[in-house]
Amino acid sequence: AKAVFGEGSDLQIYHDGSNSYVKDAGTGNLNLQGENLALENTSGDNYFVGVNGSFVKIYYSGSEKLATTSTGIDVTGTVTSTGLIGNATNFDIRQNTSDGSDSKRTRIGGGGDVISSRGAMIEMSGNEHGNGGMLFLSAGHGGAYSQIRSYTSNIERMRIDSSGNVLVGKTAMNGNTAGIQVKPAGELSVVRDANHSLILNRKSSNGNIALFQKDGSTVGSMGVADGDNIYIASDDTNDVGLKFNGDGNRITPCNALGADRGSAIDLGEANSGLFKDLYLSGGIQFDARSNKLDDYEEGNWTPSILVENAGAAGITVNHAAYTKIGRLVSLVFDLTINSVTGTNSSRAIQLEGMPFTINTAYGGGPNIGYTNLTNSMSGNLALQGRLNNRYRIVNLNGATGQNASDHIQATTVLRGQFTYHTDQ
Repeated sequence: AKAVFGEGSDLQIYHDGSNSYVKDAGTGNLNLQGENLALENTSGDNYFVGVNGSFVKIYYSGSEKLATTSTGIDVTGTVTSTGLIGNATNFDIRQNTSDGSDSKRTRIGGGGDVISSRGAMIEMSGNEHGNGGMLFLSAGHGGAYSQIRSYTSNIERMRIDSSGNVLVGKTAMNGNTAGIQVKPAGELSVVRDANHSLILNRKSSNGNIALFQKDGSTVGSMGVADGDNIYIASDDTNDVGLKFNGDGNRITPCNALGADRGSAIDLGEANSGLFKDLYLSGGIQFDARSNKLDDYEEGNWTPSILVENAGAAGITVNHAAYTKIGRLVSLVFDLTINSVTGTNSSRAIQLEGMPFTINTAYGGGPNIGYTNLTNSMSGNLALQGRLNNRYRIVNLNGATGQNASDHIQATTVLRGQFTYHTDQ
């Protein structure tokens, strides 16, 4: 039997011997109306409950699984879906804790479970969780990490490879490709094309910018002092350092904080700590008491021997060298007379060819040796300054007075060592 309603049997209620039906066979909707609506089994367990102006709830075996709210839906249990697409505004995935705490974790897994042994996973924890606010990424099997990569605009920006190396701006470990690489053992490499690779900026106050340590103890530092001067120093009890003064174009000794340590630090060390050569374009100032030593030179010179007011003697120069330190010139010579003319007891011997102009106000000291002189000359030969380019070799107390030219002959050997001043 059927209960039939409507001109065309639009609504039918009946039982066919196996199942019961409420059938809408006409046009329009089948509307079930009520302020509160519930679908229950014969035992009174809910399938569906709707409350006017409030929620709609769906149940599984009497347990609530889905409920509508004023802002969306609440799901109890697992959501299985072929996709998850957000709308055109923000798309948030987060924990919703009733007490407002951040003690939970949000996990996304790529395998059958959200654990690293089942494949790649992402784990994000709140600030109040035991791990703190941590982002954890795992890509690998059995907890062994493989590569983790980050991209922007479809370009790889960062990678963590299977060995734990961190690469930024590069995709392979090498020392010549621009980018940053960090090895898990503690090595950092920064490579940049055509520009600086590292910026260290200390603001507000002077002091250390970088510390260098050995086994956890500081052994040295680099920093800024006096506003814009950089220093590098050790951190021992003597505070040995150098400060580079850009304003004064100089390098000065300092301590581990860049303070001046004048007259307290040696450059080099005796024996094994010596530097090799020192090249200067200026001079050396030892302290405020001394003048600047601005010249050192050594080499060979070419002496010549003349009889005063006569011709030059033929000579062989066996050795002739000079050393010039500042204004002081030291000469040594060894020469043999081969031939000589114009000797006379009234004439002296003139030594010429000095490598630097003589300042005759200061003269030079006697130190002349000789062999093979004639006429029984006795006494000492001495140098007597004359003009600015020659010395006279005279006999201070010989038999013929202060003139010595008549005592030289072929085979005479003259050896000398003397010092004079120059203004050059």
